[in-house]
Amino acid sequence: RRTSTTKRFSIRDVVEMTKGATPMQLVLNDVNIKLEPYEIKVKNFTRDFADGRALSALVDRHRPGFFNAVKDKSDQERVQESIATGKTLGIEDLVEPEDVLMLASIKDERGSSRNNFAMLTYIKCYLRTDLDHVIIPYTE
Repeated sequence: RRTSTTKRFSIRDVVEMTKGATPMQLVLNDVNIKLEPYEIKVKNFTRDFADGRALSALVDRHRPGFFNAVKDKSDQERVQESIATGKTLGIEDLVEPEDVLMLASIKDERGSSRNNFAMLTYIKCYLRTDLDHVIIPYTE
């Protein structure tokens, strides 16, 4: 008997959950589904990514072992290594580590629209379905 940690949703469930959602909210929902095994929840594309934990979890989905390898490092190291390792997955470094770290200082829940858009675009690259088959153990 196989057990699965993946939640199963009916089409009705999905329609109900996404009713009235903005495209940004839909992406956040998808990100949170991917982050569930790491017990990380994000509400925005600015402050919630600034410490590198969510970003390193997204990388870990394709490089198992990465999240644990960087979890005790500084925010700066986690962000830098996440972006560098993402690049090895074919994800362009559309954001600079310094820019991601700066997001922690944004007080507004929504952040500036420019910062939100930059991170949204970058994070969406991790959600591409063509990456689903890419799983290569991480080694330092």
